[in-house]
Amino acid sequence: MSGARMDLGEDASLDARNRVVGERVHALVEQAERQRRELAAARARVAELTGAAWSSDRLVRVVVNAAGVPVEVQLAATAYRHAPREKLGRSVVEAAQAAAREVARRVAAEFAPITAQSGDAPDLSDLVPGATDIGDLFGAPPTAPKPRLMTEEEEDEYYRSGGYLREGR
Repeated sequence: MSGARMDLGEDASLDARNRVVGERVHALVEQAERQRRELAAARARVAELTGAAWSSDRLVRVVVNAAGVPVEVQLAATAYRHAPREKLGRSVVEAAQAAAREVARRVAAEFAPITAQSGDAPDLSDLVPGATDIGDLFGAPPTAPKPRLMTEEEEDEYYRSGGYLREGR
């Protein structure tokens, strides 16, 4: 009869462990579903984000979408009169990069609460082999070297020598 008790004790212990594992799996599934909903909502909000920045010379303002792609470029009324094409081009690049950095900061802030929630929970790839982890979905935005702007002396010489007249030939 002691063998029967042992079997009943082992069965009860196994049932208790199975319940604990089942509850843990249920909690993980609920957490994953909540994160999926929050991620979808954050993606919808991010799709509407834009970033804008002026160049340091205040000649160009660029607006970019959430992917950092320019969607609008504004030139100051005096841009063509006071800046050679090369300088104006650098101003566009500078403003676009600053706007892209701004929108990237805002995108990261939008997703930060979701990635912070994952905490000690296993990554999706731990539960589903080959799945992408949430943290891997967001990489750092690429950075380009800052364009070299003309010094005041170089700019004066450019205008004095008529360099703007020789460009584009």
